[in-house]
Amino acid sequence: MSARKIVLFTDIGRDIDDLLALIFLLAHPEVEIAAIVTSFGNTRARREIVLTVLNWCNSKVPVFAGQDIDVLPIEESVNVLIICPCTDAARLLPSLTVNRIFIMGDPTDGISSFNIDTDSSAHIAICARHQPIYVSKFLAYELAIPAEWFATLQNGSDMARFVYREAKGGLERFSRDHPDVFKRVFNVDSIPDKMDDLPLWSFPYDVTVMLLLVHPELFAVPTRIPLVYGTKAEVGACRIGEMRTTIMAGLNRMLNPERFGDAEC
Repeated sequence: MSARKIVLFTDIGRDIDDLLALIFLLAHPEVEIAAIVTSFGNTRARREIVLTVLNWCNSKVPVFAGQDIDVLPIEESVNVLIICPCTDAARLLPSLTVNRIFIMGDPTDGISSFNIDTDSSAHIAICARHQPIYVSKFLAYELAIPAEWFATLQNGSDMARFVYREAKGGLERFSRDHPDVFKRVFNVDSIPDKMDDLPLWSFPYDVTVMLLLVHPELFAVPTRIPLVYGTKAEVGACRIGEMRTTIMAGLNRMLNPERFGDAEC
């Protein structure tokens, strides 16, 4: 499963895992990012977040707000990563030569998937022309990132402090706007007075899609079509310990280089 060139569709700024996924991807220079498209809602504001991160990383990757483009000016064949609702991807994919499409979500488990269900007609349109590869959210539950790691970012670089603020602010918004879902996801009986008291801060859903792109050997290979990696039934066959180490090494290379920058990712 060669990484080659990729195009990333993201709704960065909604959940912290999009931001972590981008940073993890940038830790792998062997992956050439041909373009990033910000999708869903205020895509121009989301584009500014991406540009801020790329500026800190001295990256010149082209970034497009989905609401502002009708064609992606890319001639080479690409892999496409979709970690957001499928609306803009469905509209722009016909302008691309696509190798593989990776989507965060599982259309087979009967459980609501935000990226698939928000615009189900767009997802159906993609499936009419392609056979996407999916990653189940159940894998991320085994790879949760603790609050104590985020705390190490508070005194780091500008980008590290930005990630800390985005993570904490996202949790506060989530707990305020969707308290019942928050309690179910984080398995708590009540909303903590301070997010610092919450032991886990992120289930890195979108990061697992990047991980599949760069380290497919860590995953159990699905046996049915559509291909869904990391399902509840197959999580136990994945190399969870190595996945966790690899994800944290990639994030630390970019956010905590003084402490962890030499780790393999």
